[in-house]
Amino acid sequence: MDFPVFRSLNNNQVIYQINSDNDFVEIKRTGKFYSSNHYIANQYPEKLRIHEMITNSENTFINLNKIEFDELKFMWENTLNKIDF
Repeated sequence: MDFPVFRSLNNNQVIYQINSDNDFVEIKRTGKFYSSNHYIANQYPEKLRIHEMITNSENTFINLNKIEFDELKFMWENTLNKIDF
């Protein structure tokens, strides 16, 4: 598998940059806001979630390429307010 891999939820409100089998970034849009979180999977359920994102075995995700991911990220960063948790 060549990383990074890019995915979006079917509703295009959450995008993912999967950097490895145990590392991903989630950028989530909520109304006029967005948040960005970096996750490192240490436990099996977290690693399984990343595997499901990569394989898309449940057809839950839309495959994105880097350009599509970067365009959404850029648009959200420049038109929405960031929420830090």
